[in-house]
Parts: sequence; structure tokens; C-alpha cells
Amino acid sequence: MFRNFSSRLQSSKSVVQSLRTGNGAMGVSSPLVLHQAKISSSLTPIQQQLAVSSFVRSFHSLSMHRSEKVEKTPQEDDIIMDDEEMGQEKKAESITIEEPKVKKGEAREHLQFQAETKQLLDIVATALYTDKDVFIRELISNASDALEKCRQAQLQSEVKVDQGDLPLQIKITLDEKRKIFCIEDTGIGMTKEELIENIGTIAKSGSKAFIQKLKDSGSSDTANIIGQFGVGFYSSFMVSENVKIYTKSFDPDSPGYCWESHGSGSYNIYEAEGVTRGTKIIMNLKDRDKEFSMRDTVERIIKKYSNFVQYPIYLNNSKVSTLDAIWLRKPQDITPDEHKRFYQYINRSGGEPLYTIQFTADVPLNIHSLFYIPSENSDMFGSESSAPDINVYSKKVLIKAKHREVLPEWLRFLKGAVDSEDLPLNISRESLQNSPLVRRINAILTRKVLQFFKEQLKEDREKYVKFYNNFHGFLKEGILRDYLYKDEIADLLIFQSTNSEKYISLKEYVEQMKSDQKEIYFVVAPSKQLAVGSPYYEAISNKGFDVLLLQDARDEAALTTIMSYDDKEIKSIESADIEIDSDGTALNEGQVEDLVRFFKSTVDNCQGLETTRKLSGTPAIIKNPDTSITRHMKRIASKGQPLDVTPQTIQVDPRNPLIISLHKMIGENPDKAEVVANQIFDHALISAGLIDDARYLLPKLREVLQLIVNEEKK
Repeated sequence: MFRNFSSRLQSSKSVVQSLRTGNGAMGVSSPLVLHQAKISSSLTPIQQQLAVSSFVRSFHSLSMHRSEKVEKTPQEDDIIMDDEEMGQEKKAESITIEEPKVKKGEAREHLQFQAETKQLLDIVATALYTDKDVFIRELISNASDALEKCRQAQLQSEVKVDQGDLPLQIKITLDEKRKIFCIEDTGIGMTKEELIENIGTIAKSGSKAFIQKLKDSGSSDTANIIGQFGVGFYSSFMVSENVKIYTKSFDPDSPGYCWESHGSGSYNIYEAEGVTRGTKIIMNLKDRDKEFSMRDTVERIIKKYSNFVQYPIYLNNSKVSTLDAIWLRKPQDITPDEHKRFYQYINRSGGEPLYTIQFTADVPLNIHSLFYIPSENSDMFGSESSAPDINVYSKKVLIKAKHREVLPEWLRFLKGAVDSEDLPLNISRESLQNSPLVRRINAILTRKVLQFFKEQLKEDREKYVKFYNNFHGFLKEGILRDYLYKDEIADLLIFQSTNSEKYISLKEYVEQMKSDQKEIYFVVAPSKQLAVGSPYYEAISNKGFDVLLLQDARDEAALTTIMSYDDKEIKSIESADIEIDSDGTALNEGQVEDLVRFFKSTVDNCQGLETTRKLSGTPAIIKNPDTSITRHMKRIASKGQPLDVTPQTIQVDPRNPLIISLHKMIGENPDKAEVVANQIFDHALISAGLIDDARYLLPKLREVLQLIVNEEKK
């Protein structure tokens, strides 16, 4: 935009920014001319630097009184100095902004906006945008559109572009002292008719018309045109008392014009001399919005929203360092170092990603996505935001950071970017509309991510295990919360098992099942040692079946939600129907009835007794005890208090020597039999995980000790 700051500044600053029309920098309101406040020459270089640095203090002070919240980036560092250290009071930074000469008088035209425009202006200026700082994004987007149109025109040999040697760039100049914001581009500019059509008619978007023209001509190069709705320019009136536009069309025969309005329903158009090709917008800021004339504030906003615009941006004559939108490039053209830099930018921290996922599609939707999986899980305790850390862009312009709709919440551990020219934007471009198209994009991206993980599971098990150990909780959350993807996520689960020293998937488990095994078995236990020591494992172990080892209730919840895999029902070993065949002495039906009556009459919380052939050494177990999920929920409900034991049915092995001896003891020594029966029941409760507080057992253990001592005395 400013090509030669002395001469060109005056004539060139044409900033055609049609309401998102893409005809120039017209996206937002901007104050009038900017002056450069010079820091006193009496200050030493260090004092001058301190004076400039203290602008940050001014910004923080002002932002505390703003009604809108301004988000800080991690790069902002405050340097606090007192007046004595500075030597003298800091002066506001200002750069003189020159304006082309306007032909007033008979050349002036006073025009009214269209009928509804005044009302719409009020809506745009006060209610359409949730954050005022988006006006800078809108203006830069419009300027980028105008530059892209000019570039397209220059590629056509039959089109003559005025001042073809002007560099394609965006220039923002600030006058903090006079509260002025100025943005200009060297883009395609506007004629008088286009000014009236694009600026005088709200929601008339030149960019939209331009894209349609390209499509009608068969060209597919529309991705660099950002504007869609034609209201971006009017966001400038959120912060401005007065807005001027200087513009000159790329047509060599077109004169320059000045457009001026207070946003009150009418505007003036004048011919202007010395206007260079492009558009220049000068905004006189309102007192309450003077922060937008401060360099630090504006630079932060540029980096937040427009960090990937393809054309260079200059702020007060200094180039703003921006990043390359690497997600738009081919994967083979991106270096590991570029991935590392972008990952650190998007993740706001150091380190390198464990995985990189890049996906591009043109049909049925235009999507460019780049996702990273961190090496470590920073959300081990679930304290981070529930929204995926994915920035959503439309043609490299940030639409929304951490958007909730483009990926499901359970994939919130992903970092990265999604860019699509097909994204439906609401009229303020700040949020994605809740539409079937957005849900379609969500589904496409989710399945691509799941497919990537499935491939990694096959290709590099060691690396996948590292990923899984960090992020398995999110995958299981996906099974519980997103039934649509439960089968695809099931393919990604891996487990330790009783028969294997390595992690295995459900697919691998099924492939190695024995011919007589019909179900998939799991056990919830804190360690393999405790799992294989469980009495519920005895019958399965006797068959040689493998059992998946689950660590907690969340694992069990995921598997019970899946219910089956490859037509094999998934069951806890506690509910497995496997019996152990053996010959030998056993209680008959009448003797078992004696045990039933005795247990129900002497053992608290015993509501019944049955026989079982699932056991090989353990005398008894609890029938169908609460699942680990149920127990977990009960513990939460009890608020840390020990759970009361509820009535249970005990299953005894009629072949077990202890059970046979107990039956005999009932007739010979009922008191001793009662102590033994209670111990058998308590042991069964412990095996089922139904006793939280072992102190409950102490009185009964003392009874056992007393029995032993009494026997020794005899």
C-alpha cells in the first residue's frame, strides 16, 4: 500500500475496502489522519525505548474499562516503568497521515443510504459483533480481497491495470495522539458507481459478485477471496465518529474519489486528486475506543485474526511478521521445522507433536485441515477447556479460535487448524451457523482422525501405545458420549490381558480366541496379580481363555457400551457362565437346603444361597455383584463415606471341603458354624469388591482368633 511514503502516501493510499466486498480496506471504521508523535530528542535511546514500551500499560488500563473482553496472547509482555525512570512523560506514537486533495463544491454529491440501511448500520455498529476488535480483521480481509482481485486482473493480458508497478500490500497507520486509524491497500480500487453500489448498499458484496463472475467464466481460483456478506466495512462504525474512504479503480481512465460518512444514514462523494490505485480508509475513533490507535493493541489483533493473510501487512511503516498457512500446502512440501513452529504457535508452548494429521478434500466439500497430537496429555485432570483446540479459518482469516462445532468435544486433545471456503458463516462471520453442512464437515474430519489412528495402530505399535497411554480416556469418552462412532473407536482400544505381556486390540483378541470360546471376557482390577487371583477368574483360567485387564470403571463403561465386537458378546468374568467339571464328594440337595436356612438366619445381608460350579478352590462368591461402574457411582454419591453392604446372594461350591465341613459343623457346633459362615460371606464380599472399609471385619476376625485359642486350650 504505501509505496513511497513521501509522495505516494498522498496519492496512493487508496483503500477500497467494500463491505467485505473485497474492493479494498473497507472492512471497518477508521479514524482520520494519523500523526506521528515524536519521542523527545532529549531522551536517551534507552529512555525512548522505555517510553514506547510503556504503551502496554496504557493498553491494560484502558482495557480494564472496556465492556468487551480483549484476549491477550502469550506473547504480550508488560514493561512497567515509573515516570522518574523514563525521564519525562511518554508521548503518544503518531505518524502523519496525508490525504489526497478533495474537489468540493459542485463536485460534491450528498446521497442517502438505501431505505433500511440506517437501521442496519445501527445493528452492525452496536449488535452484530461481540468483540469490537474484529473490525480490524474485517478491514484486512477486505483489503486482501481487493489485492487478490488486482492480482487476477494483472494476470489477464487484455486488461490494463493502472500503476501496475505498485506492490500488492496492506498498510495500517496509527495516530494515537489524534485517535486515528488508517488502513490502505494497493488493490483493485473502486469507481464512483462501485462506491455507491458497494458502500451505499449494505450487504451488497463485491467479493461475492466477483466470485460468481469467476465461476461463470470457468475459473476455480476463488479461494483467496474472503468477503461474503458485504457488511464488514460497516463494523468500522462501531468504533468511529467519522469514516473517509479514498479510492481509485485499477482502470487507468477512472478518477479518484473520496467517500465520507458519520454513519448517520447519508454520505458524501467527492472527486479527489492524487489518489493512487487501491483504497484508503481513515477513521476518527471514538474516545472510548482510542485503544485502536495504539500500536501494541493493533499488532496483537493483527496476529490474532490475520496472521496468515498472504499479502504483506505494514504497521506504522514496519512489516508485521506473519506466518505461512502451511495447512494449505501439500504435505510433502512442509518441512519438519515448519510443522514444529506452527505447532508451537497453535499450542502456545514449546515441544514437538507426537503425530501430525493433514487432510485435504475438494469434493464434496472444500476442506484443508492440519491437526497435531501433543507428546503429553496436559489435561490429565480434565481441567482444561471442553472445546477442541482447533482454530477455524476461512481462506486463512481466523473465524473462531477453539471452535466447538468442527470436531466433537472428546477430540479436544487435538491442536490445529481447519480452513474451508465452504464453511457457512453467519452475517458477522464470528461464528459458524449450526447447519447440516457444518455437521457434515465435523463427520468428515472425525472419521479421518479415527482412520489415522487405526493406521498408526498397525504401523507403529510402540508409538501408538505411547499415544494411547496419554489419551485413552478421551477415546473412551467418545464411546460413552458419541454412540455414532463407538464401533470405529472400538477398533482403537488396546488392553493388557491375562495371557499376553503386550497390549492387544479387540480385533487381535478375537483372532486368538479358542474354538470353544464364544464371548469376550474382561475383569476390572488394579493389577494383573489381583485379576488372576480373583475367584471369578478360576473357571475361565481352567479353560485357558484370555481375559482383558481393565484399570477402572471408565474402561468397563466403554466396553459395556460397545456390548459386542465381531458378533462376540463382551462380558465381565463376574457374569460369565462357565462351569468346571469335576468328580468327587458334594453336598446333596437336602444338605444344600440346610445351608440356605442357616445362612439366611445367621448371616447379616445374606438374602439367599445358591450352588455354583464356577469355582475350583474358592468356597463361595457373590452372585452378580454390582459392576465397577455402579460401585464407582455409589462411592461418588456417598461423598467419601464407606458404602453400606446391601443384601446379597451367595453362591457356594458344594464340592468344596470347607463348605462340606461347615454343613457338618451346623449340627455339631452351631455357634462355631455361625462364625465360619460369616467369614465365608465376608470373604465373598471382599472378592466382589463390595467392602470399602476393612475395619468392618475386625470384630469378626477377633471371633475367629478366639475360636482358635479356645481349640488350643482343649
